[in-house]
Amino acid sequence: TGENYDVFYNGLSSDQGNWVEAGNYGYCFRPRVSEDWRPYQDGHWVWTDRGWYWDSNERFAWATYHYGRWADIDGAGWCWVPGNEWAPAWVSWRQSDEDAGWAPLPPEADFSANGSISSWSDSYYDIGPAAYAFISYSHWHEPSYARYIEPPERNVQIYSQTRNVTNIVTNNNVINNFGPPVQTIAAKTNRNIQQVKLAMNPAAGPKVNYGQTLQGNVLKVVAPGAILRPQATHVPPVQNRVENPRLQKGWQGVPPQEAEKLRKTIAQENPVPKNLPKSTPYLNPQNGNKG
Repeated sequence: TGENYDVFYNGLSSDQGNWVEAGNYGYCFRPRVSEDWRPYQDGHWVWTDRGWYWDSNERFAWATYHYGRWADIDGAGWCWVPGNEWAPAWVSWRQSDEDAGWAPLPPEADFSANGSISSWSDSYYDIGPAAYAFISYSHWHEPSYARYIEPPERNVQIYSQTRNVTNIVTNNNVINNFGPPVQTIAAKTNRNIQQVKLAMNPAAGPKVNYGQTLQGNVLKVVAPGAILRPQATHVPPVQNRVENPRLQKGWQGVPPQEAEKLRKTIAQENPVPKNLPKSTPYLNPQNGNKG
């Protein structure tokens, strides 16, 4: 038997954050963090046999960086929208000679529909510069990037100097998060990078310690395992409701003309494949069953 979304509703406790009911996005989790907090910063990347794994220092990480997507909701901040497929991370990647950066993929990034998410991600999902966290390669091996993220006012410049290298693919039914080639990172950081083996240990129960430990060159990950159904048997304790959530896609602070130019450039650099359906607004499967 597989789990359902109760595993998130029960597992993410109220001292870690609260649940927001946000229109079509359904029940989303807002971590208890500072105003200017954002996902995928307090942690670092680990190179595994399934690509780049986000090794976070945050207690809610087992759920929020490996299942589901993130939405930056006006008035609520960055909220996590649950999902049922596990991946090493769900991000869009950009890279230049000096910097690498990543942005949380939005709820619209439905992996199952496409079977892969490629370098067209910024263009297709309209991910702008402010959604990205950029670091210079000199900080790549820090245990936490939180202190080393480039100042937001540099994002537009860095965004326009980087190119998209997103590459999320399925291999033998497992999802891999390849981004910047590991050879490039090794060369830029002047360090040999050992690939570690990702070993998944599915676990369930009221008092499981979800998370990861590195033993030798095996990264042991304890996660809920297969989450077969979005529906839950109960509703999470909702703290507030956002009737018509408006999402920030990362274009805040970019003058309209500059935004237009950037959008054109990224569409030319990484054309969206003709066979992709038009990117549609997200409808949350958990809303199909309030019971």
